[in-house]
Amino acid sequence: MIFIVPMMMFGALLAVFNETTRNIAHFMPNYYVSDALSVIFHTGSLSDPVIWQDLLTLGGISIVIVIAGMQFFKRTAYR
Repeated sequence: MIFIVPMMMFGALLAVFNETTRNIAHFMPNYYVSDALSVIFHTGSLSDPVIWQDLLTLGGISIVIVIAGMQFFKRTAYR
């Protein structure tokens, strides 16, 4: 619940009302997914640079999380 509720609130455009909540939303991966999807739905084009920027950001976040998970698993796997 600690991770799911904030991602639902800030990443799925439910609480992005002002600049403060928008800045918090930039730390949630769901924000980039919903941003890319909203651009696709509004423009109907996959060639928009915003979509590719969002996908690269998601790829970077994914790589960081996988590497951090591998390091965490190495430290705790044999205890």
